[in-house]
Amino acid sequence: MAKKVKKRKSGMEKRRQQKTQKKSLQKRKHSSRSPQQIQSYKQLQKILINLPTLAYHADFQDVAFEGDAITSLKNEGLSEPDIIGRLITPEFKNMLKEKLAKIEMDNAPQSQNGLFAKATIYAIDNEQEIPLFVNPLLVAIYLRSLARIDGQELSVSEVGKAVKAYEERNTAIIESMLNKDNEHELIEEMLDEELNVSGDREPHETYVEENVLDAFQESLSHLNPDDVALIMDDVDTFIEEYVQTPVSEWTVEYVTEFTNTWFVQNMNPLPEDVDGMKKSLTLFVRFLEQENSMSKSIAEAIISGLSS
Repeated sequence: MAKKVKKRKSGMEKRRQQKTQKKSLQKRKHSSRSPQQIQSYKQLQKILINLPTLAYHADFQDVAFEGDAITSLKNEGLSEPDIIGRLITPEFKNMLKEKLAKIEMDNAPQSQNGLFAKATIYAIDNEQEIPLFVNPLLVAIYLRSLARIDGQELSVSEVGKAVKAYEERNTAIIESMLNKDNEHELIEEMLDEELNVSGDREPHETYVEENVLDAFQESLSHLNPDDVALIMDDVDTFIEEYVQTPVSEWTVEYVTEFTNTWFVQNMNPLPEDVDGMKKSLTLFVRFLEQENSMSKSIAEAIISGLSS
């Protein structure tokens, strides 16, 4: 259920933004200048699924369509895809692109937000091929604005399901407007080349099942949503980019080789990013041990290795 809107405390929000800006400046100094690249087709699919969460980035918190404008267009009997198309003016698009360019510049090339921003800029610039009414970020902004008309707030944990529901209830309209059986297929076709996807579209062997990751994320529900997003991004990076062996075969050396060598060499992290990765993996290993997916002795050894 959507939650009632809660106003942020201005002092806390200002300090959080200052901290974000400081970290962004540091990342620009240290991040790699090499071309941005998606490592697998699976990672591209993940971007498409998670892209709506970009609407909850600090730079987009206050971006919304006017409630009166949405209501007026609904009263005209327009479909939701048509409403989104009418709401997005040239001025709105320019504002979006400025914010996205800032996010792309402020984040490391392989970071989730950096990739989200690059993908969305490309989609907006190619709206003839990727119509705005299937753009995940714009749909998320529309749905959040829709909730706010009733004085509610669509949370980051709800937005993915909300976007999927939007697609399902507008399937016939979207298909007729796109002349495609699946709007994601269209977006994937356009973004493949732009994001420089390496490898093919064949599924890769998975050593940690999605239901395990879902359960792990659920176990973090007591934490701040922004912290949960960072932890899950860390764990996803470890699993998707590095892990090539079942959990039962993980060792201290295997995990610490990732944090101390692979992560540093391939992702160009700041010292605090490395510390954050170690803390995220510590939480994940502890979870695996509690779920009996890893022996207590191995888990303790890995956690000790991550803390050293």
